[in-house]
Amino acid sequence: MIYALMAVRDKRVFSEIETILVENKMIIQWCDSVNAALSGLQEKANHLVVIDENMPDMTGRTFVEKLVMENPMTHCVVASSLPHNQFHEIYEGLGVLMQFPAVPGKKDALKLIKRLGLISQLQGQNNI
Repeated sequence: MIYALMAVRDKRVFSEIETILVENKMIIQWCDSVNAALSGLQEKANHLVVIDENMPDMTGRTFVEKLVMENPMTHCVVASSLPHNQFHEIYEGLGVLMQFPAVPGKKDALKLIKRLGLISQLQGQNNI
């Protein structure tokens, strides 16, 4: 079972990817603030964190920096409307697994599932 934390302002925007993640045996925990997400990460180990870059209480980059300091093995996905090259500049070196568009859909979730599956295979695990 994979535990995923979703730190997003509007849960409805991410409902389509939630469906795909749950269908792939993930347990989703929702947070509407980054501070709540950081507290949730201290309470339970999550394999995946999806963050909306435009959270009200902290920038996406600051959150990822804190996440990496707390648990560098957690996979992180950032939903952002930035062009890919700008996104790469901002998040370079922080180990972000991938960028979601600001409104991610089924295609994005399936791409994430595939990427997590490849990582799991490389690690010799069968989580996904």
